Amino acid sequence: MGHGAVGAPHSGGLRQQREKAVRRGLLAIVLLASLVTAGSPALAKNRALLIGVSDYPKETVGDLQLAGPRNDVALMVESLRGTGFRDADMTLLGDGLEKAGLPQAPAATREAILKALARLADDAASGDQVLVFLSGHGSQQPDETPEAKVNPSPDGLERLFLPFDIGPWNDSVGRVENAITAEEIGAAIRLIRNKGALVWLVVDACHSGGLTRGTEPESIAKKLDMDRLGIPRARIEAARAKAATRNRSAAGPGTARASGFESAAAPASGGFVGFYAAHADQVALQRNLPRGFSADKKPQGVLTYYLVQAMRSGRASSFRDLALHVMSGYEQWGAQAPVPQFRGDLGQRWPGASEGGDRRFAVNWRGKEAVLGGGLLDDVTTGTRLDIFEPTDLAAPLGEATVTESRAHEASLALAPASGRTIAPDQVLVARVSQRAASLTLSVARPPEGELSTTPLLSIALGEESDLPVTMVSANAAADIRLRIFDGRLYFVQEDAAFEITGRAATASRTLGSDQASARRALTEGLRTIVRARNLLRVSELMTQQGARAKKDLAIKAFLVRPQILPQAPGALSADDRACENLARDRIPSNAEPLEREGESLATPDLTHCDMLYFELRNTGTSVLDITPLYVDGGGGIAYMGPSEGMRIEPGAQPRVLSMRIVTWNTRRKTPEPIGLERLIFISVPQPAREALPADFRYLAQPTLQQTTRGAAPSPLRNLLESATFGAGKARSASAGAELGGAFASLYRWRVVAP
Repeated sequence: MGHGAVGAPHSGGLRQQREKAVRRGLLAIVLLASLVTAGSPALAKNRALLIGVSDYPKETVGDLQLAGPRNDVALMVESLRGTGFRDADMTLLGDGLEKAGLPQAPAATREAILKALARLADDAASGDQVLVFLSGHGSQQPDETPEAKVNPSPDGLERLFLPFDIGPWNDSVGRVENAITAEEIGAAIRLIRNKGALVWLVVDACHSGGLTRGTEPESIAKKLDMDRLGIPRARIEAARAKAATRNRSAAGPGTARASGFESAAAPASGGFVGFYAAHADQVALQRNLPRGFSADKKPQGVLTYYLVQAMRSGRASSFRDLALHVMSGYEQWGAQAPVPQFRGDLGQRWPGASEGGDRRFAVNWRGKEAVLGGGLLDDVTTGTRLDIFEPTDLAAPLGEATVTESRAHEASLALAPASGRTIAPDQVLVARVSQRAASLTLSVARPPEGELSTTPLLSIALGEESDLPVTMVSANAAADIRLRIFDGRLYFVQEDAAFEITGRAATASRTLGSDQASARRALTEGLRTIVRARNLLRVSELMTQQGARAKKDLAIKAFLVRPQILPQAPGALSADDRACENLARDRIPSNAEPLEREGESLATPDLTHCDMLYFELRNTGTSVLDITPLYVDGGGGIAYMGPSEGMRIEPGAQPRVLSMRIVTWNTRRKTPEPIGLERLIFISVPQPAREALPADFRYLAQPTLQQTTRGAAPSPLRNLLESATFGAGKARSASAGAELGGAFASLYRWRVVAP
């Protein structure tokens, strides 16, 4: 196993072995505790109010119960304890918490929640950091008194958090009984902030209309429709009409839609940070996590899961770091996934952040098997590489380890001792991540048997060997992509997206054809398109993490212009079936407004037909930079956005301007273009000299695969990207360490919406 040897366990009586194991465990705990706390500054008092509502009154919500919130609270408690929170400083409200391994707590009724918030305001002091965590159902109700609100909602609907004792709509008072409005939560939070404390609000609930359940069997949306609460449709429409009269202007350039909790961020003496599971017009999801085939997965809020993963990773010192990690997790859910929002003072340190450098994990032993004391919840995935140390000597690694299987809280390791070193199974060890890994495998659910039986040609194709990194699962299993068949076409339904046959949100599909070759081609080409787009994003996410230090060498400023709306030609088929204003391409117009950049507010702006984006790129380092801009649209297409001659920027040279137009309707073909979450990736490669061959990755574009010009010689980075996007060798994971060679990526995200 590697260059050294793994020794056999020492012999001895059962009692002596147990005593030895206890001593080793205590030593490891003491050593790890010293490693975690070393260098951590004394913090002001941390406080937390953790609220989870699972078992709602059946007469109000019917069958739409949630198992996830109690698990969310338990996960937060476990993670906060590991970051220095004391149990005495955490207040828990929730039903059935004992089912998740916590002590019984008071139910999260309206009265209990508002009293707990008031106590936080009474107890808070200047410099304190206060976490308010809400997990449960959200909904809306008509805003009957918008003039009394600090920030009335532009759609005329108040956002609600539903407590344990939620009731139906009461028409006599114009509100849902016992619901807590976002305005009430905001007012309570301002009282805490007025004491000089920073408040971190995390809302893992939905506050919008729309679907009540995701398409996945394991997926539940954390919201209730207003109809379910008995709100009269006439009251809803009246509130919307009133809001439309009051506020007819669209959202400003580069801004995301309201979270519903803007009043919490109103000026006060203490700071504010808000994490929200979705935009106001999207659903927040409860899923069985970790993803994949983990035996210990359980219902969790998606926001909570990725937030905890970020907190436990040891790589997040600021709220911005946490937010970036959460966004990275959401990237796995496809273009139609909900988009989380982040607000406030994101540059501040989050409560419990460590300054001790990369996190160290204990290595435990089960006989001769090495097991890492961290797993998927700690962002340790299969394929991750680690350095192995003795706790008393962190300068010279004993060897390396690779994660062969990762579970929720632990991971199996394959050890490779360094040359001349040995590792004994009873040895006290710690591990530190040296290279992160990204899974390149796409899970695909077969079509339902009723649909598949009508298409025997596809059934044969599904049973054939493929060169793609794809795992086929049953129709009812959790999967990244679900296959459906209708009217001679094969549809590729993204995780948690609705299966739509027609309309602007129609699911991507391909014609099956009438012979075996056509059916095979429809399946493999469709999956290949999805695999390449998904895996390009996954590797790019690795590059944004690994290349953080190098990103200072590329300064990017982004701008947005919302052009004049031109009149439509006769016979227009849609509101966006119109030509766009002809704007300058090579310079930034004077009316351009800054677009929020990744790492600043982390807002995900809404863009629509004809919007123009401009990017100013400046090389602020000392090396030549080769830059490849790639656009990944909501349909899995990848487009090269740079000039035909490539983009090389020398140190200190004049900045380059890259422009692009958002298009939601193809006026020549008279067809809609993909919408949803879309990204622009700048892959940057430092070059040792001007004479170096260009590093150009435009050949990754699809579906026009004919463009395969490759100007540079093979390199580890090129091999990494090719294995991820072309599926060579059915690679199942990628780790970005030495392969990057100093390369890094910058990633922008936005939602493209139809007018």
